[in-house]
Amino acid sequence: MLQQPEYILKLQTLTQNNVMVIEKKINEAILDTQSQINRPFLIQSIQQLDNKSDLITIGYNLKVSIKNDLEESNFTGISLYNSNGKQVLSVGQFSTKIDAIIPVNTSKARVFLLWDNGFILRTNLNIIDLKGKFIGSILSERKLPQLTNMFLKPEKIGKTGQIVLCAPWGMVNRELVCFLTSLSNNYTVEFKPLQRIVNDESLPMDYALKNRSGITIGMKDYRSIPIAGAYSPINMYDLGLVLKIDEEELFKPITSKLGPVALSMAVLIIVGIFLLYWLVRPLVQKLIKSEQELTKRISENACLYAIRKNLLSSSSTNEVCHQIIDQLTKAMQFPQITEIKIELNGQEFLSRNYTSALFHGLQSEVKIKGVSSGSLQVYYSENLPFLIPQEQNLINLIADDLGRWWELIKAEQYITHSAAHDELTGLPNRRLLQDRITQVLAQGIRNDSQTAVLFIDLDNFKNINDSLGHDMGDLLLKEVAARLKSCVRAEDTVARQGGDEFIVILCDISNAQKASVVAQKILDILVSPINIKNKEMHIGCSIGIALFPSDGKNADELLKNSDTAMYHAKESGRNNYQFFTPRMNQLIAERRVLVTELHNALKREELFLHFQPVVRMPDRKIISLEVLLRWKHPKMGIVSPLKFIPLAEETGIIVQIGEWVIKSVCIQIKAWQAQGYVVPRVAINLSIRQLQHKTIITDINRILDETGVEAKYITLEITESMLAQNIEEMKTVLSHLSAMEMQISLDDFGTGYSNLSYLKGFSINTLKIDRSFIQDIVTDPNDAAITVAIIAMARSLNMEIIAEGLETEEQLNFLSKQGCDYFQGYYFSKPLSIKNITNTLIRENSFNKA
Repeated sequence: MLQQPEYILKLQTLTQNNVMVIEKKINEAILDTQSQINRPFLIQSIQQLDNKSDLITIGYNLKVSIKNDLEESNFTGISLYNSNGKQVLSVGQFSTKIDAIIPVNTSKARVFLLWDNGFILRTNLNIIDLKGKFIGSILSERKLPQLTNMFLKPEKIGKTGQIVLCAPWGMVNRELVCFLTSLSNNYTVEFKPLQRIVNDESLPMDYALKNRSGITIGMKDYRSIPIAGAYSPINMYDLGLVLKIDEEELFKPITSKLGPVALSMAVLIIVGIFLLYWLVRPLVQKLIKSEQELTKRISENACLYAIRKNLLSSSSTNEVCHQIIDQLTKAMQFPQITEIKIELNGQEFLSRNYTSALFHGLQSEVKIKGVSSGSLQVYYSENLPFLIPQEQNLINLIADDLGRWWELIKAEQYITHSAAHDELTGLPNRRLLQDRITQVLAQGIRNDSQTAVLFIDLDNFKNINDSLGHDMGDLLLKEVAARLKSCVRAEDTVARQGGDEFIVILCDISNAQKASVVAQKILDILVSPINIKNKEMHIGCSIGIALFPSDGKNADELLKNSDTAMYHAKESGRNNYQFFTPRMNQLIAERRVLVTELHNALKREELFLHFQPVVRMPDRKIISLEVLLRWKHPKMGIVSPLKFIPLAEETGIIVQIGEWVIKSVCIQIKAWQAQGYVVPRVAINLSIRQLQHKTIITDINRILDETGVEAKYITLEITESMLAQNIEEMKTVLSHLSAMEMQISLDDFGTGYSNLSYLKGFSINTLKIDRSFIQDIVTDPNDAAITVAIIAMARSLNMEIIAEGLETEEQLNFLSKQGCDYFQGYYFSKPLSIKNITNTLIRENSFNKA
């Protein structure tokens, strides 16, 4: 039997609970899709796919990553599109239903709710890179099982009961698109278009979509049948929810009893007034009690409504908790002796007269994602009974609502924080950086002080990231961020610009010297070795500094000019800092031109080779040749290798140029052999990018096969610093090259780490003493001592030793006495063209005619 007051209250409570569930589950699905597009790996992968670089590997890795996400969540399908709207990846299954779908209005995304044997939320979000540029979009579909169960397995509300969920439709919003469930028809879900107004009367759903909530008895539904029910808006998504039952079913228990009641009244009249009194009195008492209970329920319902309305506002935690205390106090049976305490996430909120000496009470846990995060405690200061279970149920409902509200607040705070901070390091991102600079500049104007912007670019980070993997690269960036923060004051800002670029803002400084001190501190702390997962990594940085107001009046100018100064620092040898000067803009422009021309140099055949002999003493026999790369531009003439080789390294074109050098050397060796000459080994310099290239061994083997040259005629020269980059991988590569009968020569020895343990572990045949030690070897005791030590070490390791940069006979005599037999430098010969080196070798009989 349906009891009318209790039933109406039950419908209203169910409606409000269902609204909270729908809002939460839709919000969770949108947030999960949002978290996908905030992943740097996904953003980087889409950019690389759009640039058509290594499509197979990138696409496979991205597909595996997203497939793992599908397995760990309720997503049924995820598709990615580039900036042109072309699909680049699709994982999982998507619904093909197009005839059962309603829009979900949200500013965050394009969202639709559809029915396909269960509710599915389809979300479409734009993907924005770290520079704020639109690079594509994501389309996801996620099952909403709780919403499906709400419709298919609802709490019993009557034979004619229905749950109706609608969204406005049409140009003037006079139409609806709705999902309805009929509890009298095996709990099926139907999709129907409806009118908001029928026969000039608003439906309950019309009130819900006008942001109104309440209960109704006698209002007609879309069938023009009077109903009793509850309606409420789903404010977050411009939806409405109605729970209803036909009015006839609600009042059927009363009408069905009219006959027996009339008969009873007749009997009562016959029996007499006395018997009538005793029969009516219990009914009167029951009605009075029922009225009291109804009054109590209405009070509780008003309390819940006021609290939930406040939870949907933008109130602070303090305001929300004290509003709960006020409303709940009014709803209790004895409000004048009620004391309330709320514990939430380590904070306490108390009613006015609360004391810790209260023991007679009720309480309920406040849970966030199923974990207890506080409690709602209600006490009576006198020993009066609580109304059980009604008051306990009310406290439970409010505690549950508070937990869900706190969960939503934290989710919104996370989204806000993510929009302004770098996900990996937690540092301010580019968007927040612009705001911070603007604030600091305003402060500098008020205080008549300077501001410094330091643009920091890590040296060799790409090599570490490529060789050790992105996971190690990410850990390295987090360590760098921590070290940068340790170098500045609390009022200064450290931000991540993107990739391996960081920005430091020094506010309220008195002079440029203050910026110099911080820049040097950063250089010193980053050059220290970094140990991550038992791997020692060495990294430095180049820093450009721009000052306000002399180098820029706003954030854009200061960032641009500090970036320019940073490039100047890189060109000055890296691991240093440079202050911006107007001349730098011209140098940067020239550099851009040089980069463009360098990309065309190979196509236009502007690159050529010189050879410098390595001579054995005392017989002066040429035992090898070092290849030196040269560039003759049609307008600029001969471009210094000191200019273009670092650019080739930085831009990555060194890999193509390096392959061209190896192939050209092999072709020349074959030409000399065809002329009958005995060819010495030819030494070719390798860059770190070449050595770390995944196909280096395959590429060299292919060139040797194509040219028909044996590997024993090739020596590969590397530098000390290369050995410190991923030691185990370097050992493997050098071992493979040595196994091919190539020799390995360590160039510029003494200028890098000079670590004996490195030399013992690598396949190295020759050490080349750097020219910086040879230059003053006769006059500088320190250079002489270092050189003698290098020669002794090389001999102990059974390595050949070559002295580079030999220019005088005094240098030759000193080195010969120390046991050095091989020399290279202008004393014997400058680098020569192919024609001149051939003539020289023929003339000196260094090649023997076959």
